[in-house]
Parts: sequence; C-alpha cells; structure tokens
Amino acid sequence: MAKMVQSALLATLALLLVSAAYADLEEACKKTTDPAYCKTLLEPSAAEFADNNPAKMQAASTKAAVEKIVAVRTLLSGPLASGARDNKTREAIRLCLVDVNNSPLSTSKRRGSNTAISPQAERSEAISTAAMAAEEMVKCQNTLKRNEKDAKAAGGDSAEITTQGIKAAAEAELACNIAKGLIA
Repeated sequence: MAKMVQSALLATLALLLVSAAYADLEEACKKTTDPAYCKTLLEPSAAEFADNNPAKMQAASTKAAVEKIVAVRTLLSGPLASGARDNKTREAIRLCLVDVNNSPLSTSKRRGSNTAISPQAERSEAISTAAMAAEEMVKCQNTLKRNEKDAKAAGGDSAEITTQGIKAAAEAELACNIAKGLIA
C-alpha cells in the first residue's frame, strides 16, 4: 500500500513539474514573433523552461533553429532534390544550399564553447547570429520562389522539391526568429 501511495505522489509531482514547464514555455513564447509556432517548436524542450533560466531557454531555441536549418540542408541535398529535372531548379537548389551553408547557425560555422567573452557580448553575438541565420533562410526562400513557376512547369521532383524547400526554409526562418526573441 505504501508503495502505491509513494508512486501516486511521485506521479503527481511529475505532473506538476511538467505543467509548470509548459506554463513557463508558453510565457516565454509570448516574447516571440509567433507564439503558437514557438510553443510547437519548443515543446520537446519544455523541461528547459521549468526554472526560467534564460541561458537554457536560449540554448533550447538555438538548438531547434539549428535542427530546422539542418533539415533544409538535408532536404535540398537528398534524393528528391537530385531528381530535379530542369537546370533552373538545380541551380536554385545549389544557390539555396549556399545560403544554408552561409548561415551562422550552420553547424560548421558555430563558435566553440571554450571561447570566453562577456555575457553582453555573447548576447549581442547570439542576437546577430540568429538574425543573420534568418536572413539566409529568407534568401533561400526567395531563390526557390523565383524559380517556382519554372519548377512547376517542369513537374515531378522539380515542383515537389521547390515547394518543400520553400516550406522548410520558411520554418527555419521562423525558428531563427524565435531563437532571437528568446535571447535574454
């Protein structure tokens, strides 16, 4: 009987902690440009918001933005992209990949954690990094949108990769802007 009571108490405590984390996540997302998408994007990291630690919130949102950027790169480097039929679509994909790789949140461009800088400088760098990453995603979207009509005319994989690429880059842009909004 005592074990059942103990289990019930632990379950109740866990539920309260999860509820508090989601409430803190919801509150933090109000600071962003798209609170609903922020909540959806960061729900897997809700535990990072439980203690209202700005550094943890920033890390969780930056990680989510990096994951979205990597998803764009993966999509545009994948088998669907290699099936693009026309040269214009292939060139748009190549240019978009350049934008993705130029993103300061691209994993190859991120600064090592052992570099010491002041908290103010780190905050400023984080904001500008997120803003620049969002801009690179806008460039990628614009490149694909300029080619959208030709890609649809070509049909098949050209049309599909263009549509999916625009959507993925838009989600990555939103994630970058959310990360920027959560930088304390």
